[in-house]
Amino acid sequence: MGSAGPGRAELASAAANTSRELGGVLGVTFLGALTTAVFTRAFLAHLAGARIPAGAAARIVARAGSSAATRANTGDRQVS
Repeated sequence: MGSAGPGRAELASAAANTSRELGGVLGVTFLGALTTAVFTRAFLAHLAGARIPAGAAARIVARAGSSAATRANTGDRQVS
């Protein structure tokens, strides 16, 4: 941005801010997807180790994920 002339400083600043915000959004999205994948794999393995059938385990994991998402969106502290 320092190499931009006075007439282009606003444009350079806007481009820098936009790229910073986009990088933050993509980083959070990537980390969220990674965390979800790791949680799902580990939880399914734990349920399989407890000899819960695969179909039931998949429903449990889906329910836990949707409950966590609902709590995060509404601010609730308990799973209903």
